[in-house]
Amino acid sequence: MLSQILSTRKTRCAVLLLVLVICMYMGLIRLITFHHIPRQKPEVRNVWSDSCPSWPTVPASQGSDQGNTSLRFPDSAPSQQMANMLLRILRERLQSVTDRPFPDFSKPCDLSSPDLPACTSYNCKDKISPYLEDRVKDILSSPELQLTNEHREAIATFSKMFPADDIIIVSATSSNHFGETQKMFKSLHEVVYPTLKNFTVVLVDIGLTEVERKKAEAKCRCRVVQFPHHLFPAHVKVNNCYSFKPISVLAAIQKARRMVIWQDSSVRWTTGLHHIIQRAELYGSQIIRSHGSARVTAHTLKQPFDYMKREVCAFTAFPEIEACAQVHKHDPVTLRLILEPWARCGLERCCICPVPPGPVLPCVKKISQHRCQRFDQSALTMVLGRLLDKDFQKLVMPDQFEQKPIFYKLGGDELHDYF
Repeated sequence: MLSQILSTRKTRCAVLLLVLVICMYMGLIRLITFHHIPRQKPEVRNVWSDSCPSWPTVPASQGSDQGNTSLRFPDSAPSQQMANMLLRILRERLQSVTDRPFPDFSKPCDLSSPDLPACTSYNCKDKISPYLEDRVKDILSSPELQLTNEHREAIATFSKMFPADDIIIVSATSSNHFGETQKMFKSLHEVVYPTLKNFTVVLVDIGLTEVERKKAEAKCRCRVVQFPHHLFPAHVKVNNCYSFKPISVLAAIQKARRMVIWQDSSVRWTTGLHHIIQRAELYGSQIIRSHGSARVTAHTLKQPFDYMKREVCAFTAFPEIEACAQVHKHDPVTLRLILEPWARCGLERCCICPVPPGPVLPCVKKISQHRCQRFDQSALTMVLGRLLDKDFQKLVMPDQFEQKPIFYKLGGDELHDYF
């Protein structure tokens, strides 16, 4: 009897001791894991902890009544000689475009209507100047559209990852678009690689696994570079803010002797790409605007307009462009007046991604203004609107060449065994 009791006590003690050892072991594992598993950085979690500042209404004198015969800028802006050169080249280019239809957006805005076409707010006190010299001055003298020295250094560091070539085709991808990217490269290998000369394709890794990256490097016939998030503000780490796009385009064009071509993974070029390259040589840039695009004010939150210190109503006449495919010539006009202002907006959270992107990605609200945020598209549309006004359409690439589409946009068109 006594031996049974002792045996039972020993068993209980052994069980308790085992439980204690297990608990201590689990606690140690948790302590080690806590210190060694990468955690989301506080700056990423708190990207939107501060609200964007609002901006008061501009005075009625914002728009100029007559064009300037001589541009004048603050000391921090480009030299007078540089500014006049940019104005001259841009004016000559715009005057040379004669084959693009001129859409009529003069219809008065009816913000009570569910329709969202571009329109004119005739009562708006803040107006885009009708004079090109005023608009060039506006871009060059606005601090919110100019890169700082720190910005230039960061983008130059990123640019060193790109190879030098006449033409650089650049795209970006992450794991959730890897199948689409493989299909994009199949199309490039079949359509573009056999006919285009002196070019390099660069794939910017914004979230591939190590296995995916190695597959791409082995099969893409391209250069794969890692996006250097550590060089840029916290919101740039959030892919759905799309800041990586203007930053990547600006980094790439610094190594492109002739031009840079951006394409999303959904883009499938046809042989019409050669025609678009020729147009970019003549006119500087080729962008895309779909027929029936909503006005940019409907698909952009109010904060980006506040960031640019402009009234929303000044931009109702500009339909949003698509940023999925674009071609830019490497020259001072494209750099200083389009790509650098676009990149500056991409570097500023309040300009490109003022709130967490998830809830504002879908444009489904039944309202006429600020239904959603189009991020890189909104930013580029606003920059081009300020620069080009009614000449906006002159840089829009044609839909077809020789009665065939220039490209196809095929979202969800995937191939998972090409690499």
